[in-house]
Amino acid sequence: LSLVGSEMCIRDRGFNTLNSMTPIIPVIVGDEYILTQITKELYDRNIFTNAIFPPVVPPNMCRIRIGVMSSHTFEDCDRLINAFHEIGKKYGLI
Repeated sequence: LSLVGSEMCIRDRGFNTLNSMTPIIPVIVGDEYILTQITKELYDRNIFTNAIFPPVVPPNMCRIRIGVMSSHTFEDCDRLINAFHEIGKKYGLI
């Protein structure tokens, strides 16, 4: 499983990932309310992510942290990327 490939697919779909090249992929959301909604929608799809709010990050830099592990399958990554694409459109992130 290519961690870089997963990150690039998310970035290539228009998300700001801060050019991360690690297994921890940040996806900038900005707005705290939207971050909460997106995290809930991902959770409802059995996709577990971490929501990061100020003061851990600067204001307007709220983000979701995705942790990609070797136990994730290609299907897991595809499901994540497709969910992000759909939800990102809904909330105007892409």
